[in-house]
Amino acid sequence: MSVLQTAGEDGSLYLLQSISDCFSDMREVGIWGRTFLQNYGRPGLDHFKWISRNLLGYVNRIGRLEFEPAPFPFAAVAGIHQGDAVIRIHVPQDGPLLPQSVDQALSQAKSKFGNIPFVCDSWLLDPLLKQLLREDSNIIIFQNHFNPLFPVPFSIPQIYERVFSFTTKTVEDVLSFKATTSLQKSVQTAISNGVRFSDTGGILNWSDGR
Repeated sequence: MSVLQTAGEDGSLYLLQSISDCFSDMREVGIWGRTFLQNYGRPGLDHFKWISRNLLGYVNRIGRLEFEPAPFPFAAVAGIHQGDAVIRIHVPQDGPLLPQSVDQALSQAKSKFGNIPFVCDSWLLDPLLKQLLREDSNIIIFQNHFNPLFPVPFSIPQIYERVFSFTTKTVEDVLSFKATTSLQKSVQTAISNGVRFSDTGGILNWSDGR
C-alpha cells in the first residue's frame, strides 16, 4: 500500500493539524529519500509504513525530535505496563543531535502532551556507547536524559544501519565497511574486540528541570 493510498483512506486526520505541522511531517519524505540515495546510490523511497504514519499525523515532529502517542509495546518497567499510554520519542536522521535542540523539543512536547510517560527505544541508548564516546558528546548527553534503561527485542542491531548503511546486516558487513567517521571506526574496533551492541529502551527522566 502506497503512501498516497494510505493518506487517501483517512485524509481527515490532517484537519486536526496546523499547516506548519503538515509541512514538518512532509520533511520525513525528504529525509528517507536522501537516506535511500545515500544507501543504494540511486533515487528511491522505502519505509512507506513509517512515512505514512508521519503523513497521517500519528507522529508529531516538534523541533529536532518526533513524538508518537502510542501504547507501551514492551514488558512492564518502572511502573509502566504493556499497553499503557505513552509518548514514544523518535530521532529522525536530520542533522546533529544538539543538546539545546533536544531540550527545546522535549520542553515543547511536554507542554503539548502533558504528564504522560515519554519513552524511547534506539541504538542511541545503548550504554556500551559510553565506552566509545566522550561524556560531553551529543549522543551521551541525549542518552543521559533516560533512566532507567531497559533491553528491547531486536533482530539486527539498529546501530549497523544507522552508523554504517541500511545494507549492513551482519558483523562481517560492519567490519568490511569502509569507515570514514570516527564513530564508524570506533564501533568497528569495539566489534572486532568482541563487543556486541544492542537496541535499548529508556524512560525520560524529567527530574533535571526540563
